[in-house]
Amino acid sequence: MPKATQLVLSLESKPGVLAKVCRTLANAGVNITALYAGEAAGRGKIRLLVSDRAEAVAALKAAKYRVSEEPVFTQVLENRPGMMAELAERLVRHRGDPERRHGRAVRL
Repeated sequence: MPKATQLVLSLESKPGVLAKVCRTLANAGVNITALYAGEAAGRGKIRLLVSDRAEAVAALKAAKYRVSEEPVFTQVLENRPGMMAELAERLVRHRGDPERRHGRAVRL
């Protein structure tokens, strides 16, 4: 499976936060290719795959966001029922239980 680096932002979970992050990247000419936004107890983690990681990091830091980076496996899937099941089964065979791989983004 292809490897990539995802950007991670830990932010307050409130209306407009995600929109501001997305606008910051759009204004920098960076395309978001995958996004995961989870929430726990009023805080949220936004995980992003972007078209230009260096430009995205620079733009986010200039906007005063704290950004970290994590390695991630990616896979583009065909849009049909059962594709995610097939990928999960393949991950179990080759890498272990996908439910223990918290924070891994999968491109759909």
